[in-house]
This record gives sequence, C-alpha cells and structure tokens, in this order.
Amino acid sequence: MIPFGNMMQNYYRSIAKEAVEARAKRINAIKTEEHALEEVNAAKARLAKAFGAFPERVPLEPQLAGKITRDGVTAEKIIIQVRQNIHATMVVYRKEGTPANEKQPVVLQLCGRNANGKAAGNGQRLLLTLARAGFTAACIDPIGQGERYQYELGTDNPVRQHNLAGKLLSLENELFCTWRLHDAKCALDYLLSRDDVDTSRVGVCGTSGGGTLSSYLFGLDERIHAAAPACYLTTFWRNFKNELPTDSEQIPPGLWADGGDMADFIIARAPAPAILLDVANDFFDIRGTAESLAEVKKVYSALGYEDNCSMYIGPGNHCLSAELRRATFDFFVKHFLDHTPEYEAIEPWEDEALYSTPNGKILELENECSICEYFENKAGLLKSRRNPTAKSISDFLKKALRAAPDDNTVPEYNHSLGEGNDGYKTSEFVIESEENAFAILHMAEPQLHSFPQREEVTLYVAHLNAFEEMQKIKEYSGLLAALDVRGIGQSRPLSCSRREDYFDYYDSDYFYDATGKLLDQPYLGGKVRDLRRTVALLRANGCKKLTIKAHGLGALVTLFALGIDPHLADSVRLTGLPSSYGSFTGDTDVIWPQSHMIPGMLEVFDIPDLCALLGETTDFKAEAFLDRMMQ
Repeated sequence: MIPFGNMMQNYYRSIAKEAVEARAKRINAIKTEEHALEEVNAAKARLAKAFGAFPERVPLEPQLAGKITRDGVTAEKIIIQVRQNIHATMVVYRKEGTPANEKQPVVLQLCGRNANGKAAGNGQRLLLTLARAGFTAACIDPIGQGERYQYELGTDNPVRQHNLAGKLLSLENELFCTWRLHDAKCALDYLLSRDDVDTSRVGVCGTSGGGTLSSYLFGLDERIHAAAPACYLTTFWRNFKNELPTDSEQIPPGLWADGGDMADFIIARAPAPAILLDVANDFFDIRGTAESLAEVKKVYSALGYEDNCSMYIGPGNHCLSAELRRATFDFFVKHFLDHTPEYEAIEPWEDEALYSTPNGKILELENECSICEYFENKAGLLKSRRNPTAKSISDFLKKALRAAPDDNTVPEYNHSLGEGNDGYKTSEFVIESEENAFAILHMAEPQLHSFPQREEVTLYVAHLNAFEEMQKIKEYSGLLAALDVRGIGQSRPLSCSRREDYFDYYDSDYFYDATGKLLDQPYLGGKVRDLRRTVALLRANGCKKLTIKAHGLGALVTLFALGIDPHLADSVRLTGLPSSYGSFTGDTDVIWPQSHMIPGMLEVFDIPDLCALLGETTDFKAEAFLDRMMQ
C-alpha cells in the first residue's frame, strides 16, 4: 500500500497556511486608527460576501401562546413567522411585577446543539438569572431543535438535523448559516418591536452552536450593542489542524480564502463591547481563542477602546458552565445597567412548561411548512425555470468546481510495484494531479514501470476503492485501468475519526468538503481534475479509443467531468448515479454525501438533465440509478 492517508490534510494545509500567513501579516501591520477602520470595513465586506443575500422578511405575526410565572419571573411563550408558513418558537422572560411599559435592556440567547432547544437547562439558568436582575431575556428554538424538529432520523442529534438540511439547501443555492442567522434576525425584529425593550441596550450571547450564531448576529447586525459568545470562537486554522469537523452552518463559504477568520465577527463591530468566553477543556481550541482575542485587541487598541474586548476561560468541559453563566451576567450588567444587582441562581423549568405548541411540535400547526416541503417546493420551482444547455452546464461547472485551463494537460507520474490479491496483480501509477494531490491509477497488468502505450483503454472510475472494484469488472476492451481520485482507495484520509462508514455524516469526507468551501478550493473540483488529467495522460500515451466506466461516486465525478467536456471519452457507461437530487426530499435521511453535491446546481441542472444532453450528442449511457439511500 502507498501511504497517502495524510494527502488531503497536507494538500489543504499548504493552501490554508498561505491564508493564515497573509492574514497575520495584515493584522500585525495595524498601527493607526485609519488602518484599524480599514480592517473593520474589510471584515464587514468579507462577512457580507460569505453570507450572501438574506431572504425577504415576512410579517412576523407574533402570537402569545401562553404565559407562566414562577420563581419571581414571568415567561411569555411566543410564536413568530420567520418565512412564509414557517414559524419559530420563542420564550421571553421578565421579572415578575415589572410594569408593562418599563423599558429594559434585552439579551437574546441563541442556544447550542441541544435536543430541547430553548429549554436547555444551563441556558434557562442564565436567562432566568438575567430576568430577575432586570433584563428582558429571550431565546429562540433553532430549526431542527426543541419544538422545531424537522426530520425523523431515529436520533434527536441536532447536528444531523442541521447537516442534512444544509447539504440539501445548498443544492438550491441557499446557505444554512444564512438560514440560521435569518431566524435570529427575526427573533431580534420581534424583541425590538416590543414596547418594553430599550433598543439602545441590546445584547446577544450563546454557547457552542449558539456561540457561533451569537458571533454571526453581532458581526452582521448593528442593532446588537454587546456580545458574549461562548465555546466557539477560535480560529479556522486551529480547527483544521485539530481535524475538527464543524456543523453545516459553521462553514461560511470562501471566508477563509478571502482573508477572513472567526475574529472578523468581532472586528466587524469594533469597538462595540465583546467578551470571548470558553472553558479550559474545550474541543474548540482555546489557543485559537487567545489568538483571536489578540487580533481583536489590535483593532480595538488602535481605535482607543482596548478595554472593550476581553476573554474569560472557565474550568471544565464544553458547556455553558456556572462560571461562564456568571461571566456573561457580569458582562451585561457592566455594559447595560447603572447598578449591580444580586446574582441569583435559579433552577430550570421543565421543558413542557415552555412549549408554545400543544405537543411541543411546530410541524403540527395548521398549514405549517416543513423544511422538507420548502426544499421540495423550491426544487420544483427551479425545475420549471431552468433551461439547461450544454453551454450553461459547462459554464456553471467550470466556475463551481474551479476548473483551471490546465486541468486537461498531461501530468507527471510515478510508478510503484502494485498490489496482488489471490493472483490478481496490477501495476500502479501515481498521477501528480496538482501540488500535494495525487490520483492512483491501477492497471490490470503486472510489472509495468513505464506508462504503457495503448490505443484502446477501458478506464474505470471507482466508487470507493479502485483495486477492489476493478476485480469485479468482466467486460472491457483493451487495457483495463481503474482510478482512485483523491480521497478514496489508498488516499482515503486517516484524519478525523476514521469511522468505518465512509458516508458518516461527520467524518473526513465531510471535513475536507467543508475545508474546501472555506478556502474556495472545492474538494469535488479536485476529484474532477484528477480524472481529466488522467485522461490527458492516457491520450498522450497513444490512447485513441477510451471507454469510461464508473459507479456511484465515481459516476458522479465522471458525469461532472463530462459536463465540462462532453468529449472527454469515446464511450461512457455509468451506473449508480443518484436518480435526481431535486427529488430527495421528505423527512428521512439522504446518504449521498455533501462532498458530491454542488452548491446552486439545481438552479442550472439536475442529474437527469445532464444525462439526457449527453445521450443526445455522445456515446453515453447511464442506468441502475439509486435513491436517496443509495439503494
């Protein structure tokens, strides 16, 4: 075996390192107020570009679903409309007996990835304490959590809810980070519409996924005056080096490539007060938290407000601990109150007490639209609008996959001794697709040291492992070769958890796709490049009749390569393609990985569209299509 298990980590590391070094040089050069303001404005622009356009606001139509009073606190259970016929559940706490017209500072908490959403115990503890101290304190259920569960996946893990929604929405050119942030903005709209809220004293906080969203809301909404994100804000570089996959909403596309990082969510609002909170044993590396604070301090200090940004690291593991709750409380008291109230710890209420819906399920509301129905309706709309042509598909794929002019030039290669198994012997060639990235080409002949000159070749593009799969091929013409594009076979990554299931929703395939999105170097684009350069090498060595066969993920790589260049091969036979991405809706899982779904693809074409076009103009056949579960 050739040891390529670290290839993808090394490939993206070299690209990321350039981004890290360029940013450090720029931040370290900040010396004056003018330089600091330039960085603030640049951060705002980077964030706006990464998150893209937000959906049009719809009338909130707030409904008071109930009110309870306990422990000296009154809680209002609220339902608001965040998109047409899509609602969110909220709870708003105020101190019992506070006059209805008394304007208070408000703190919006955005909760982390807990199954019970706004009812999570530690979040409630903080909000109840803030309310008793004289704040209006509120929390909204994220989509896929609390009363807003969307998918029946046999687990209450909200990460799976988010990542499934994220990968399907991306096909329609929607970002899950923007979806989540839009919900938070709607919650803020509601709070600021209340007569009892002081719109000049507005704070946001949250932990883990809530730390993410509170950072986002602070950075992209100037109605927020102070922020206390917890257990999130480190650096992209630390997450990458620690091989830490992050959720679908934690991947603002292109932000790293554009010179951005997590600290930008604070820098964009300089010099508004912010505190970075974390715990000593967090998987979000606290070294990155300190490094982000140093960047933020550079900007705040140059503006004359160094004391407006700080950091607190509490003891323990990843959670909104008692220490972090107290630090958050003290922060908002300092910046929003003219007195120091007593800190009163209050135990959380039972989940059911906070339900805004009869059974704690928003989807049971009359005419409520699920995210599944939203995806299906938009997929149908996009299908009715698009008019796919060979040119429109090719132009789209070249841009989306970052195809380069030299993707079809002849690459360098190395040879190795190959593998043997039960008498089946091969020769192997390591194709230098680009710097630090290689494809492995197996040939069904032993002891080849020079690249063979053959007029007829059958090239099999593997699903997961070329050497294993090529042994099952019985019908072919000429020399049989089988290709492992990057990330499969011998270059399947050894990083992340290296789970047995390649299609695990949170392992290395997902991790490198996410990294590629942050760095604007698509993982799938590299796979397509591997195939195109392999074909160029075969052609340069005398191949006049090339047949490509492929299955599953390899069939998708081949299909997209053909979308760029329909004449890549003389004959193409594909099996195991997805039947239609646009039809993958409903409340169950979709196994096809995010890494092979192209953002915005359904605006231009779907799988059947490209297959039909290729069938009209080339010797192309596709059969044995697979459903959402790859069956």
